[in-house]
Amino acid sequence: MPTAGGITVGVAIDAHHDNDLDVAVRSADPNAAGIWRVPRVGFDRPTRIAALPTVSFPNGVTFDADGNLYVADSDLGRIWRLARGASQATVWAQGPLLSPTGESFQGFALPGANGLKIRSKTLYVSNTSTQTIIAIPIRRDGTSGSMAVRFSGVQIDDFAFAVNGDLYATENPPSRLVRITPCGVISTVATATDGLENPSDVAFDPRPAHRRDLLVTNSAYFGTHPSLQEFPTGRVGQHLP
Repeated sequence: MPTAGGITVGVAIDAHHDNDLDVAVRSADPNAAGIWRVPRVGFDRPTRIAALPTVSFPNGVTFDADGNLYVADSDLGRIWRLARGASQATVWAQGPLLSPTGESFQGFALPGANGLKIRSKTLYVSNTSTQTIIAIPIRRDGTSGSMAVRFSGVQIDDFAFAVNGDLYATENPPSRLVRITPCGVISTVATATDGLENPSDVAFDPRPAHRRDLLVTNSAYFGTHPSLQEFPTGRVGQHLP
């Protein structure tokens, strides 16, 4: 993939396209910045399926049940949407609730819109810099409804839903894994003493016998020991589209 100094940020499995990987790439090269499709068989010959601006910081990605792809833009404070089969991403939602604040950590500007997940026809977005989770309804015609803060006081990078609605989230600078109940009760599941170091992505294990286990990646930007950790939970993870 010709990223020319670019960074691969978000990856999602496209169940509507032979389970290929759709990858969001941040790059100063206009020929590289955008969304790429990587064939599942062989992982070779990637193809850019949609361009994004070089000033964009594509981050978390997710699909809806119809195969439309949503991409969080951490710098521009927006959500891109690439309709199934389309070749051009459009701005689906944008506004102050999705924008970064300019706050930094170790000299790195904290992201605005970051992690994305869909549950019950609603797109949930973490804004790391404002320490919030934003809820955006997906209307019947596919457009975005009015966004609102759903949870606050958590510096979340990525998150995953359990079937019962509990939200498991990684807090990057604090190096914590937390659980947030639907009514907003926050509890700590794991910390740096459990081996977390600037955790980033989190997902429930998709294997049938392991769907109560969370997989967490370490060393997003600041860590020194990249690793994948597994944590047992008492809940079954939500299947993604």
